[in-house]
Amino acid sequence: MSWKRAGIGLAIAAALVGCNNNDNNKGNNNIDTHRYQNDLNDNGDGTTRDRFNNDMNRTRDNVHNDMNRGRNTIDRDYNDRHGDHYNLSKKAANRIESEVQGIDGAYVVMTDNNAYVAANLDTNNSNGRTAGELTDSVKKHIKNIVQAEEPSVDRVYVSTNPDFANLMSRYSNDVDNGRPVGGMFTEIGNMIKRVFPQNK
Repeated sequence: MSWKRAGIGLAIAAALVGCNNNDNNKGNNNIDTHRYQNDLNDNGDGTTRDRFNNDMNRTRDNVHNDMNRGRNTIDRDYNDRHGDHYNLSKKAANRIESEVQGIDGAYVVMTDNNAYVAANLDTNNSNGRTAGELTDSVKKHIKNIVQAEEPSVDRVYVSTNPDFANLMSRYSNDVDNGRPVGGMFTEIGNMIKRVFPQNK
């Protein structure tokens, strides 16, 4: 009697194991192995790949915007701490270029109550002057223009130093294009001390 029971038990166990294997195989057969790949490769409207690319582009743009905001904040903080900020006067520069004979370009930068003018001489219209030379009357004309456009300015310093003009050109371009300029403040300060040693 016990052999019969043992045999029946083994038969039931074998049947259960067989059913379990069939269920597992059936489950594996029901997995659509191509569906995941098709979702990634789907190029119809609203596709997964398009949505993924759009999300990545938005994330990249947000990171760049955050970085630019951070740089601008650093620039403002630097200005607040050090007080070395330089404002450009486009109006004064434009008037110098158009009204002062022999000037082929100008940049006017201001800090506190001082203005610093970087002037490029028109080499085709130097009126016999040597390169880099400005007469006292020309300097006075430039000073009058700057103070007319910027009444808060007390002192105006003028130079035709090409290094100073190049630095002012870079600074002006960076400001116009919204690029961070805080890193240039020390360079501008050092240049002003070198070009205008009388400015104490």
